[in-house]
Amino acid sequence: MFVLETKHGRALVDFTCPLDTCSSFGFTAIDLGVPFISTTGYRSHFYAEWPPLSVMEAAAAVFCEYAEAGEMVNIKIEYRQGRNNSLPDFAKPSCTAFQGIPTQTDDKGQIGFQF
Repeated sequence: MFVLETKHGRALVDFTCPLDTCSSFGFTAIDLGVPFISTTGYRSHFYAEWPPLSVMEAAAAVFCEYAEAGEMVNIKIEYRQGRNNSLPDFAKPSCTAFQGIPTQTDDKGQIGFQF
């Protein structure tokens, strides 16, 4: 488990490699008030072939691919509190003041509130 920081945001990554079946990444949103790759604040990714990258590089590539393939979306309010309570201490949001307020980021990085 580790914190992944990309230009698309931060995520807690849970990596599983059972060796006899497909491996997986679990991406959990850390900063719940900004757009993420899933409306629930969690997304899993399974694969059978290991890319020639480190675990962190592969996680970043997968996360960024999801972010760039579709629109980043706001996490639904009903999932935010549960996600916030389930984060380990080392992955707590840097600012908790806006965790319940949806935001929208445009392609220039401008952030605005959505109601």
